[in-house]
Amino acid sequence: MVKVWKAKHTSVQIIDAASLTITTTETLDTAFSNASAEDIVCHAKNITVTEPEGDVDKIDLLGTSGNFQCAEKDEKPFGLASISGTLVFHEDENIEVHAFGSGTSVSGGYKRYQPADITNRQDVAMLVRVEDSALTKEVMFALDNAKMTRVGDIRISGPDGHWEQDFMVKCLPRDFYWEVRD
Repeated sequence: MVKVWKAKHTSVQIIDAASLTITTTETLDTAFSNASAEDIVCHAKNITVTEPEGDVDKIDLLGTSGNFQCAEKDEKPFGLASISGTLVFHEDENIEVHAFGSGTSVSGGYKRYQPADITNRQDVAMLVRVEDSALTKEVMFALDNAKMTRVGDIRISGPDGHWEQDFMVKCLPRDFYWEVRD
């Protein structure tokens, strides 16, 4: 039987990676809740999790072994892990601070962000948590020490006027975690 996951049971949490410590003694969601950072917690849709891929090429060699041509495998390094999708915000949260740095204060209590300000760009950690309606099954994906590489279209969608924004976050293979509740 196929397990059906409901989109309404998916949440995304984004925090400053410097405040996160992932250990083997606690679950990913506990580690994120223990982090001492201001975070963004929102719902998401169209989430795509891309695990690191470690490709293998074939190197053909001279001669045969039995009835087969001699060959070896050339293992390539694993690529980047990524999570992309659309965040649905509850209020005035923004992800620019995670993508473009701390911003510049301007008069009137505003912050101004510019994509080219890479000197203030911080590492982020992202947790995608999916539960079933009975709250008995759970899958979590986490990226640590990641960079927000895309902050896409900002839309006010639907009749309720909620705010949506596309994103992409990437990290090294060693900072990608996938956790399943048994």
